[in-house]
Amino acid sequence: SILLAPIRMLFYSCVFVKALFARRLEWKRQVRDSKRTSLREALKAHWMGTVGALILAAFTFVTNQTLFLWLSLVFVPLVLAVPVSILLSFPEIGMFFQRQGLFLAPVETRPSQELVRLQAILREHKAEE
Repeated sequence: SILLAPIRMLFYSCVFVKALFARRLEWKRQVRDSKRTSLREALKAHWMGTVGALILAAFTFVTNQTLFLWLSLVFVPLVLAVPVSILLSFPEIGMFFQRQGLFLAPVETRPSQELVRLQAILREHKAEE
């Protein structure tokens, strides 16, 4: 989440500014398939944040190295946004972490009673076929 928080912060800030200036906003459905992100797609999505972070890093390094260290928590993830975006699009990586029990949502580790019951009914129905 340390790597993703600044990327999301920048994304939501852009959405806010577009909404503020009445720019047309499109909310597309979330893509849930196993399509990997290409280098071109990642660069298109993250190039401005990466360039801005590099400029911020250079400026703060030259002017105030203590501030540079503090802001590194923001600009390092933005600089790494392209490779992180590509890496996290690999379904195999997600499945590996799932097998390790990492990055799971609460519903995956402690499913609700309703979901447990539904899964049992579906298993029973499948066994009857």
